[in-house]
Parts: sequence; C-alpha cells; structure tokens
Amino acid sequence: MKKTSIAIMLSSILLSACGDSESKDEVSTPPPSENVAPTASFTLANDLQERAEFTIDGANSSDSDGSISTYNWTIDLGQYSGENISLNQNNASATLVVGEIAEDVTATITLTVTDNDNSTDEFSSTVIISELDVAMLPPMPIEPDLGLTGTDSDNDGVRDDLEIAIYKLYPLSKDNREVSRNAVLVFNNVLVTGDSIDDLDDGDASEKLAKLASCYIDHTDLNGRHEVAKIKALTFDTEERLKAFEKYKVGRNGTVQRTVEATFDECRLPQN
Repeated sequence: MKKTSIAIMLSSILLSACGDSESKDEVSTPPPSENVAPTASFTLANDLQERAEFTIDGANSSDSDGSISTYNWTIDLGQYSGENISLNQNNASATLVVGEIAEDVTATITLTVTDNDNSTDEFSSTVIISELDVAMLPPMPIEPDLGLTGTDSDNDGVRDDLEIAIYKLYPLSKDNREVSRNAVLVFNNVLVTGDSIDDLDDGDASEKLAKLASCYIDHTDLNGRHEVAKIKALTFDTEERLKAFEKYKVGRNGTVQRTVEATFDECRLPQN
C-alpha cells in the first residue's frame, strides 16, 4: 500500500513538471530581429561641363526591411572657392548647376539616406567638372607684334594674342568675351581700312564701329566707354597699327559718328 502511494506521488510530480515546462514554452517570445541598414546609391553623367545643369538620380537607393525616410545631398568642391557651382536638393534627386569656371574643378558628391528605423548609409562619387574655353584658345604667337593684323592661326578674325588677353579679362563671363571678341574684329577692320584708304571699306567699318556703343549699352552690364578704350589699347599696340588707325580717323574727318542699334547676334563673336 505504501509503495502504491509513493508511485502515485511521483507520477503527479512528473506530470506537474511537464505541465510547467509546456506552459513556459508557450509564453516565451523570440528575440527581435536586427534592423537592416538602407543602401544609398545614385547615378550621374560622366561628362560634366561648365554652363550646364545635370540631374543626379538617387532613386535606386533602397531599404530591404522598410522604407527610406530622408535623402540628404552634399557636395565638396575641394579647392574651388567661387560661387558658380551649386547642388539643389529635391528629395531622391538633386540638380548640379554649373556656371562659368576658370579651370577644371574636382567635386565629391555624397548622398546620405535614412530609413524608417533611423539607420543610415551614404554613397559618394568624385567627378571632374570641365572648363571648356581655355582648350579653344590658340597658342600665344612667337611674335605678336609682327604685321598689321598680327597672327590669327584659327582664322576667326581675332588676333591670337588678343583672344588670350580677352579670356584673362573675363574668365567668368562668356557673354563679355564674345562682345569683346566682336569689338576686336571691328577694330581689326578699322586697321585694314585705314591702311587701304578705301571709301567702301570706310563706310562698312564705320557702320560696325557705330554699333559697338549699342552692343555694350544694350547687351552687357559693362561700361561701354571703358571697354572700348581697353580694346583700342590692346589692338593699336604698335606704331604700324597706330598709324593705320590715325589714317582711318583722317579719312573720317568731317563725318559725324552716330550710334546705331545692334541686335544681340550682331554684338557677339563666339569662340571657335
């Protein structure tokens, strides 16, 4: 009888222990899974140049276990200290705006994304923004003072040494350079006219000369009188050239120099 009671008690204890174990297993919770960080990514054209805008697309950024909450764009321009390069943010994209630059600029663009669990990731790309105009300049002539009209190796009507001088005057203004190049072409015609003393050429050169004032007044923010004086000083820089200019003025003696309105296109001579 005692043995039977002991057996029943042991069975009860074992069953109770098993029941407690099963109960504990039922209420236990698995450990929370770790958040997976997002992935930042963007695409950008390789051929970046001045005087243009470029869209940077960060839509390929992703978050495998949630969603991206914010996109933050930054740009590091290194040694560049001007104000003609900027980056405008627009959520998943950005716009790189490049104006006139005087030399190539190395820039690093970075996108930082943050997901809905506040995890972040960043992606960077270093690019070169190219200056276009210096490469189009002709080489400095060995003898820039030689001859009435000097050296024009690219045959655009502007002396090579003056093309270089104009770029140095206005490295950050294509418009000012084109107006000044046109002024050089006009004064070059004056030199040829003065040297030839041709009445027909005289009238044509005078007409173009009369339009210079309109070009500067109506189509630039420059001081026309000062700019014309600069171009004259650069153009009539030898005794031969100065004598041709004086002959032109003598030929125009007694005539009235009038101002003639000029169109936008008449005032510009693009660089080749």
